[in-house]
Amino acid sequence: MEPVVLSRDDGGATQPIADPIETARLRLVPWHDSHREPFARLAADPDVTRYIGAGRPLVRGEADATFDRMLDHWRRHGFGWRAAFVRGVEDFVGFVGLNHLPPGTPGLSESEVEIGWWLAQRVWGQGLASEGAVALRDEAFGRLGLAAIVARVQTPNAASRRVCDKLGMVHARTVTDARYGVRVAIYELGRSRRK
Repeated sequence: MEPVVLSRDDGGATQPIADPIETARLRLVPWHDSHREPFARLAADPDVTRYIGAGRPLVRGEADATFDRMLDHWRRHGFGWRAAFVRGVEDFVGFVGLNHLPPGTPGLSESEVEIGWWLAQRVWGQGLASEGAVALRDEAFGRLGLAAIVARVQTPNAASRRVCDKLGMVHARTVTDARYGVRVAIYELGRSRRK
């Protein structure tokens, strides 16, 4: 079982920021330094990163910087990326996460929270992205009390657009990402519209 060591000081007592979330097939664990190596391998896969950012694998320094930003996101906000493990075998298959948006997407504010996922090729087509994303959508509107979430999906990424549909998200508009120059479909979901 993966340890949860991210914590905050609560009047002298150390409390976990968040418990793992379990779905029928996944265990979603708060981001932890023990996930660094499997994340670096995932981020080096050109098929996994095809529709992420610049559409190329991350070199190790880029993977580490991304990893550290998401680890810091947990410390600062009490939520973030969760490592996804197949239950029973504890096989790291990627992550599903919630995070404040980085700058660069026209019409979106850095205060908004996006939902996203990267999964290893070996588990594509099994519905695990949707299963994990439903759990994180529910965390967003439950434990976190968010009013809305967004998703940014590069337009050729049909599989991720289907996940957004399964979450009950609505395609709001398509924009050009200022950092990478790629077309991005913006999906939105408010608490009152969730399925």
